[in-house]
Amino acid sequence: SASHRKLAGHVASVCGAHGFVADFRRAPEHPYPAQLDDVTAIFDALVDNGIDPARITFVGDSAGASLSVATTLRLMSRGGPFPGQVVTISPWLDMENSGSTIVTNDATDFLITREGLQGNIDRYLSSGADPTDPLVNPLHADLSGFPRLYITASDSESLYADATRLYDLASSAGVDVTFDVAPGEQHVFPLQAGNHAPADDAIAAIGTWYRVGAAAAASNR
Repeated sequence: SASHRKLAGHVASVCGAHGFVADFRRAPEHPYPAQLDDVTAIFDALVDNGIDPARITFVGDSAGASLSVATTLRLMSRGGPFPGQVVTISPWLDMENSGSTIVTNDATDFLITREGLQGNIDRYLSSGADPTDPLVNPLHADLSGFPRLYITASDSESLYADATRLYDLASSAGVDVTFDVAPGEQHVFPLQAGNHAPADDAIAAIGTWYRVGAAAAASNR
């Protein structure tokens, strides 16, 4: 929560909403599915306290984007309520480490390397989870019925292929999906909000998109 409080504040401000930043457990001390358990528990607590699930939006960057998508899929599989919207920023989804832009964008991404990704994958899946399980790797999921989805990523980051594959998967499943591509930026560039114009633009676009969904949810109550 310390690393993302500023980003959450910017996002909440443009959305006109309250933000909650989760301190979910981390691998390797707590491998998968501890993180999904934590996000699920937070969602359930919000709903139990009277929050309309249609007004809840999961927002996650990088690994957090995977948790946002995967937890939504888990909630859908339970047959109960799930968030009305999901926002993903520079999503990292592929636990098989097979994205083509890991290679083609290596020279323009100063944060992500294949070796670093694999180390994180090994820690996350140290419980023996299958890297093709849809709740581990949402690129293997059926997104039919998935809520309104927003994706933002840079075309020069190493995980760009994860974003494009998520967009294609969602589109083919008939999901209401928006893909905002920023040219020449780094992985999770919206973290620079307040100091970098493209980051501010990306967050403003999230706010515009969010308010459309929020208004629709309000009209359906």
